[in-house]
This record gives sequence, C-alpha cells and structure tokens, in this order.
Amino acid sequence: MFDDRRHCAAALSRRAFCGAILAGAWVSNAGAQGPERIAAIDWAMLETALALGVTPVAGSELRAFRREAEKPDVPAATVDLGLRGAPSFELLRMLQPDLILSSPFYNGYHAQLARLAPILAPPIHYQDGSTVALALDATLTVGRALGREAAAQDMVDDFVTKCEALATRHRALAPPVAVIGIVDSRHIRIFGPDSLFGSVLEAIGLQNSWQTATRFSPTSLVGVEALASHQDAHLAVVGGLAPGMREQLRDNRIWQALGPVREGRVSWLGPVNPYGALPAAERLGRRLARALRQADAAHG
Repeated sequence: MFDDRRHCAAALSRRAFCGAILAGAWVSNAGAQGPERIAAIDWAMLETALALGVTPVAGSELRAFRREAEKPDVPAATVDLGLRGAPSFELLRMLQPDLILSSPFYNGYHAQLARLAPILAPPIHYQDGSTVALALDATLTVGRALGREAAAQDMVDDFVTKCEALATRHRALAPPVAVIGIVDSRHIRIFGPDSLFGSVLEAIGLQNSWQTATRFSPTSLVGVEALASHQDAHLAVVGGLAPGMREQLRDNRIWQALGPVREGRVSWLGPVNPYGALPAAERLGRRLARALRQADAAHG
C-alpha cells in the first residue's frame, strides 16, 4: 500500500483535499485555534481528538472505550454520554459543545444533533475502500477542524514511515496473519480485509489469512473450528479475555489441535480499539510487528 513514498504523498494530498470537502464549509470559518468544546459520539473520532491533544468535553461509552482502547487516555473530566447508539441529547444540550464529532454510522441522529452544534462526520468504517486510507483522511480533516493541522500531518507522516519500514521487512519473512478476538471457548471474532485491522495488515506488508469481507461490522463471528482451514497462519489475538478463558481454551480440543496453537504461532496483543482510527491502527501495527519479531526469534 505504501511502496512508493512519492505516490503516497500525492495520494495523501488528494485525500486531504477530499477531507476538506467532507469537513463542511463551516470549518473554513473556524478560528485558528479551532472550536474549544468538542463532543465525540464516535470512538474513532474520540481517539483521534485525544491523540491530537484535544480533550473532548464529552464522549460515548467511556468505560468500554477505556477497556477496549486503553490509549489514548480519557481524562476523568470528560463526561460520558451513554451508549454510542443512544447518546444523551439532554447532556449534550447542557454541555453546549461547539462541535460534535460523529461518523456516517450515526446519520440517523444527525438531524437532532445538528440542532445542538455543527457536526463533523468523516467516514472510516462505513465506506468502501481502504480503511487505513480513510483513517488518514479523517486525521487530516479532524486536525484541520480542531486547529491541530500540524499535529495531524505529523501523525500521518509518522504512520506512513512506520508502515513503509514494516512492509519492507514483512514481505519477505512473515506468514499470513489472522487477527481474532476470543468471544468464548467455542467462538471467535475474526477481522476481514475491509476492517481497520485487515487494512493495517495490508499497509504493513502482511497477508490477511481471512479473506471474507465483513462489510458494516469490523468482524465476522465464527466458531473456533473455522480456523482449521488456516493452519499456516499466525494468530494475533486482540482484546481482553474473560476470567478463566485461558483455562477453557486449554481444555478445548479443537483449539489445541490448531496448527498455530500446537506450533506456538499465537500472539496475545492486548486491547486494541476495533472501531478506532489512526491511533488504533498504529497500535496494532506496532504490537503485531513486535510479536512477529519475537516469534521469528523463538523459531530461529
């Protein structure tokens, strides 16, 4: 995806222009410092604002976000608006935000939200095309809207540089990778090529072992037995585990019979936000690259 830096820079310039259109005409009239009071309905927008050094006055499902994403940290002063699918309009009205960060997933609420503040909703997970490319677009768009354009460009440049370095290494060395989350001892969620995580694999030169598109959800829910046809894959497990789950997996004959499990090709990457943006993409790429280096060392 990022084989030629000049091509990448040109593509980013085109995406930045498109991002300006998506941001809406009101952005061009925003002050140099950007709006002061930001509310984030969407998790991808929440972590993008935080990574750019902007503390939202409010966000949705913050307890779950802290568990799923870990980073960036959400300050205690940020008010929890409740469920992402049913944010509290009363709280939003009381908080009087200058800007609401959302996504196309919440289009059904935008007419109501627009009565409270302008809305910025760049697509990441809910549009065809590379999810990483859309996350790059969104970073530049949000950075421009919040008066953090230089910080946004730095985030994009840093991510592209890291992807280029990792892709150079992985194209020659790495096995196909299946990024999964453990639901219970018999079920997993697995990330397809159109998910953020699948797009990260492509960006850093890895083959996604699971080629079935997941469309409007980042994952497919399947039984553990679905991994039987991926015996050559490296399993990258994201997310936390329920208490006692490791013991249950040790007792699961199907799990234990899988080639990656028998041969030690399983990496536990910890929480990474599957509904995230560039910060989540960078975190997955970094943790996965480290895990593959460790696996290389362990297998000689």
